[in-house]
Amino acid sequence: MRSVLLLGCLLVSLSGWGLAQSVSEPEDISVLMKRAADGSFAPLEMHRALRQTRDSFFGSSDVFLRVPGAASGVRYRNSEAIQFYLKVFISTTDPRASFFPIQDPTKFTLFKLQAREEHREVVLAESGALYTNREGGSPLLVRLFGDSSFQLSPTTRLAPGEYALGYDVEHCDNLIVYCFGVEP
Repeated sequence: MRSVLLLGCLLVSLSGWGLAQSVSEPEDISVLMKRAADGSFAPLEMHRALRQTRDSFFGSSDVFLRVPGAASGVRYRNSEAIQFYLKVFISTTDPRASFFPIQDPTKFTLFKLQAREEHREVVLAESGALYTNREGGSPLLVRLFGDSSFQLSPTTRLAPGEYALGYDVEHCDNLIVYCFGVEP
């Protein structure tokens, strides 16, 4: 009886072992990627976006991020699942980890950009004599993907337009943003 039970446990554990498949992960570390239908990865459009201030005649001011170009070359269709992939340097005890600033994928924020003639922008905060409004952006759903990567996806369906993902936006004045667009 004991040997039958042991054999059963061994068969159950081996059957699960045979089904495990390795996941193809991005090669680049700390870069948001788009996954193609063939499983390959391509980086999202990256720009350095400076935090800027714009004052108006009536005493109000806007704090905003400005991104060059009227539209991103990285496009998603409205009908497809919008997902991003991020490989991180997992071992925080390794001294090389300090060279890769993106360690926590939950610090990404999604912003809808307003397209202008030659640039795109997002207002982070508006303030006047009697008010202050802050644009918090949208959070992302973060899931494990393989051994050292994460899959990030919007929590709601995105309308057609231009978008940017920023990392730790509240604490960084010289920010790298990852841009993409959604087609109807």
